[in-house]
Amino acid sequence: MTVADLKRMVREANLELVERGLVFGTFGNASGIERDLGLVVIKPSGVPYGDLSPDDMAVVSLESGEHLEGLKPSSDTPTHLEIYRSFATAAVSSTPIRHGRRAGRKLVDRSRAWEPRTPTTSEAPSPALAT
Repeated sequence: MTVADLKRMVREANLELVERGLVFGTFGNASGIERDLGLVVIKPSGVPYGDLSPDDMAVVSLESGEHLEGLKPSSDTPTHLEIYRSFATAAVSSTPIRHGRRAGRKLVDRSRAWEPRTPTTSEAPSPALAT
């Protein structure tokens, strides 16, 4: 894939976030990676979605995080880079929390909640209740 192709794909992904109601204002973005080239493309900071062109997309080095071309990268770029460095994912999106109790609060990693585990003795059902 060329950098130009990736820029077009990332622009389209950002516009889809708008269509799905997942972003507001200029908050939230999507990015994509071309691992063979070691490059990440991400929405530029502060640019309204309707004004985005493929040439506006920010291109950064996966390894160094250096801004190589396009407009100023999103402030979420360091987070996206760390995800790409840690996982074999092809795209990342980050969207703001708009409603509910957790709005504006730090999110807690709940990925461990899906790991199977064996109940401890104190969590096991009482034999008296099992009958």
